[in-house]
Amino acid sequence: MAPQRHGPHQGAQAMSILDGVSLVLATGLFIYLLVALLRAERG
Repeated sequence: MAPQRHGPHQGAQAMSILDGVSLVLATGLFIYLLVALLRAERG
């Protein structure tokens, strides 16, 4: 079951990992800003 078909596309897995990391970072930053806004509104 070795993936022999895409030899030159070995960086695809690294790109998917980078996409996942950037997605997690973006989501965390969004939640952090949302919590900060809610705290600022409550005083």
